[in-house]
Amino acid sequence: MTPVGPGTTVTPPGPAGTTGPEAGMGGDGPTSAAGWRDDDLDFAGVARLLKEMNGKASGSPHGKFWDLPYAQFVAYEFEGNTEPGKIRLLVPGKSAESNLMHALKGEPLVRLDAAGKPRPFDVGAMPPKGKGKALDAKALELVARWIDHGAPETRPAAGSTPPTPPSAPPTVPAAPNVPPAVPAPPAMSTEPPAMGAAPPAPAGAGELTFDGVIALLKKLNPKASGSPHGKFWDLPYDQFLASEFQPNTEPGKVRLLTPGKGAQSNLVRALRGEALIRITDDGKEVPFPVGQMPSKGKGALMAADDIAKIERWIDAGCPK
Repeated sequence: MTPVGPGTTVTPPGPAGTTGPEAGMGGDGPTSAAGWRDDDLDFAGVARLLKEMNGKASGSPHGKFWDLPYAQFVAYEFEGNTEPGKIRLLVPGKSAESNLMHALKGEPLVRLDAAGKPRPFDVGAMPPKGKGKALDAKALELVARWIDHGAPETRPAAGSTPPTPPSAPPTVPAAPNVPPAVPAPPAMSTEPPAMGAAPPAPAGAGELTFDGVIALLKKLNPKASGSPHGKFWDLPYDQFLASEFQPNTEPGKVRLLTPGKGAQSNLVRALRGEALIRITDDGKEVPFPVGQMPSKGKGALMAADDIAKIERWIDAGCPK
């Protein structure tokens, strides 16, 4: 395999008998508007191909990214289990630079280190042996073409302007995943905070703001290596509130916060060492014990008074 690093590119796979830069955009079907072929995929088609691999994510830092909704999928990034730094799933418009294609073809991934520099990160082919079946050359070509088209959610209608590619995530994270990304209380909402809803009331005197919550979390000097939740304490406000992640060992998702319900929020439960609340694929809430956060050797434990302050901040609606 050719190591992937700064300046290295790999031509996306093309149909049999084609070579060179145009190979990735050739194929069997007739072309439609703006270079689209009749057999080109939309996001749902790409997700279906990935799910048909029957991949298993247990023990994998990336989780079940193929189950993510569109916006989270195209912005998704995760931390490697063994090396610091971020691994971005896609670079819309550039299949040769996208880690999804590197992984599917068994090439080293590109990891962004703490300084934002790309480094090769060899993990072998996806899926690894015993964790699903590999895509064939035709399917690889279709995934590559979808990325080269800008990774749109839908195909353009005949004669229309092609979908606008999503904005690439920042080089040094924010991050899908999630998703980013606890004994089940009776009534925990399974919906993220509504977009466009009225902002929460400002914090009262002596109570925490969002910056104060982040300061308390960072004071623990937590380490996220190997943790499916990643460095959620580095996320901006809106992404922090909506953060959820997929456990390494169980299907479903774990939501960080339930604004207005501090005691039911997984952040508070984790800081107290209580079982988290995992939402299964069919929407049920089940306990998910993981021990106290931070785990041993990954940071200091938070004082009970500080946990209570964070709980009150959540009870107040998580004001910024």
